[in-house]
Amino acid sequence: MCVICGEGAKVAGEWFVEAAHVVPKAIGGPDELSNAICLCPNHHWAFDRGLVGFDSDGVVRVAEIARRSTGKIVGLFKGIEGRTANCPRNVALPHAALRWHFHNVFRRYVSRVDEHDR
Repeated sequence: MCVICGEGAKVAGEWFVEAAHVVPKAIGGPDELSNAICLCPNHHWAFDRGLVGFDSDGVVRVAEIARRSTGKIVGLFKGIEGRTANCPRNVALPHAALRWHFHNVFRRYVSRVDEHDR
């Protein structure tokens, strides 16, 4: 299941989630569990773009621009801010990789948006 929403897409009776690289492979992120989280396709898209991230406590954070979105995409971000990552008991969050994402993808995107709004 998706660590953000606790769901996924159901196809032919099977749940479909994606293994998301936290630090992108394109910039040297390893193809290992220490750099992966399970996300539904929609939250994977948002995570890769820095619209959602996790703070140091594993709590979901939503970028301001995502909270201000309109149209059908609003449902993607509704109710997830402040949720604790939904991980199975035997799976640990990759905290080091998530910290990197928070500071290099999520925060960078938030900073660009803040500068654009000034």
